[in-house]
Amino acid sequence: MYEHGVVLGLSGAFTSEALLRKIIGIVLMTPATSDFPDPEAAANLINVINNYFKFNINTQPLLDEAAKIKQQLAMIAEKQQAMQGPSSPPPRRMREGYI
Repeated sequence: MYEHGVVLGLSGAFTSEALLRKIIGIVLMTPATSDFPDPEAAANLINVINNYFKFNINTQPLLDEAAKIKQQLAMIAEKQQAMQGPSSPPPRRMREGYI
């Protein structure tokens, strides 16, 4: 747990409002990227909530979706590598440090 830091966006607004109104609250965060959805990150947070509050929220649909996204990203990466073709070594003068 961190004693100091900055929370931006909607999470920061909620946290700030709670502090101003003297409302006890928590913010749960997980590493994620804004480039594509991350259902696995959501499942991880739900598991924390499940454990803490003794809930039994099913995260399997999120984990299934995460597996599909990972598979799609792997296929895109393979296609991109295939389009680039085999990489050839740089010209001799570049290998030897000449420009």
